Amino acid sequence: MEQHTLSKKHMDDEKTETIANPEEALAAKQQYRNELRDGWMLINIASEDPAGYLCVGRRYASQKRRQRALDVFSKGLESVRMCQSDYHCLLQGKMHAQQSL
Repeated sequence: MEQHTLSKKHMDDEKTETIANPEEALAAKQQYRNELRDGWMLINIASEDPAGYLCVGRRYASQKRRQRALDVFSKGLESVRMCQSDYHCLLQGKMHAQQSL
């Protein structure tokens, strides 16, 4: 099974919406980076668990990184069993990302 690794490229993908308060912008950027880091770590530790793919895919989608979201949701659908309770959430995420491209 392919291992996903957290790379500088993934961490540099953040696009934080413009916020009037620089402190809020910095906090939002840090939260985004932390959520991506945690999601990728979960994918690396438990690639058959949909939670990591959902976390990362949703974060990319929220930042309008739709192709990255699509790639993550697609990889999740390949790695997660259909009987998993959140499999349908991965499918919905993928369909939403495809429609948004």
